[in-house]
Amino acid sequence: MNVVLPFRVSVSSIGRAPNNHMEPRLMCGVMPQETETHVLSRISRVGILIAATLLLAEAIPVRAQIDETLQRELVDMLRTDQSGRVTIQAAQEKHGFDSPEVKALWEAQYAVDRRNVERLKEIIAIHGWPGRSLVGPQAETVGLIIIQHADHATQVEYLPMLKQAVAEGELQGQALAFLEDRILVAEGKKQLYGTQLRWSAETGQLELVPVEDEANVDVRRAELGLGPLDEYVKRVRAQGGG
Repeated sequence: MNVVLPFRVSVSSIGRAPNNHMEPRLMCGVMPQETETHVLSRISRVGILIAATLLLAEAIPVRAQIDETLQRELVDMLRTDQSGRVTIQAAQEKHGFDSPEVKALWEAQYAVDRRNVERLKEIIAIHGWPGRSLVGPQAETVGLIIIQHADHATQVEYLPMLKQAVAEGELQGQALAFLEDRILVAEGKKQLYGTQLRWSAETGQLELVPVEDEANVDVRRAELGLGPLDEYVKRVRAQGGG
């Protein structure tokens, strides 16, 4: 039951998917230049999440003509990615994580996720990675959110492209930390940045998934603009009910 925090996703809305995977609402996405505090405070409401992307406009100068049609399509895809998860959150609170109602909603959301992934692949085949210079700050992180909700093989396939996007200034490095950690944890390895926690039945709270070279994790986090790990975990637990 792993939690990717965030891009994704409000901690208060973390729920357990039918496959016992802890599913955050924002995974789906960290808005690149936001602090973790900003991320954790905004992601439980779709409207807030969509609006928050607009705040990226002043972070990095846009280098090319924006494809506004594609930009609007990606923002719409983000809306479908997040709106279903907000509905699931409400159902979890009403019926319970493992209720038939919640399981049915997850199945419907997984179908949406698959459609979004397939459409993103089509977009990439035509345009390359839809980064800042193509779709602007309002939509530059949408592709990453969608990839975070893809299957593991797809995440691994597109990770090099995302790293290249960061190197070229199309996406800020913070956004990669969550995806890289998610891939590592899925492969049974230690994470690098401490972005993922899992629910522990023994302690009754979210616990940090093991971190590689934890003594230096804050150095790695700082390089990507992330705050200290201890503070991050405290906020996650406070908002996630741990």
